[in-house]
Amino acid sequence: MPPLTPAEIHARFAALTGSEQIASPYACEGLAWWCRFLGPNLVLESGAGIGTLTQVMLDHSGAEIIYCEDDNDCLRSMEVNVSGDWNRLTRLTSPNDLHLLDFDLAVVDGEQLQPEHLRVVTFW
Repeated sequence: MPPLTPAEIHARFAALTGSEQIASPYACEGLAWWCRFLGPNLVLESGAGIGTLTQVMLDHSGAEIIYCEDDNDCLRSMEVNVSGDWNRLTRLTSPNDLHLLDFDLAVVDGEQLQPEHLRVVTFW
């Protein structure tokens, strides 16, 4: 079965409990485009919520995803909502050594991480 389009992912997640603050259809489309354009190997997702953008990245990249989410209700929902290769997902519980990793892409929608946890290198 082919992966869902970003619009299909958004529609599926919009119908779920806890979807009041999920990413917009535009954000889902944009993230899928960036995943195809960059071809990331390692992605940081801060504020995974119920898993909408996580699903986009699973379906539109081959990246390993390190995610943060502090809300237990969101984590429980994410475990049910996200389908695909969970071997590519790692939950970050402590950001202390995060600056040692080289991420190809960071998706930030939450307050789990502070600027001091990351070092930023731009490529253009």
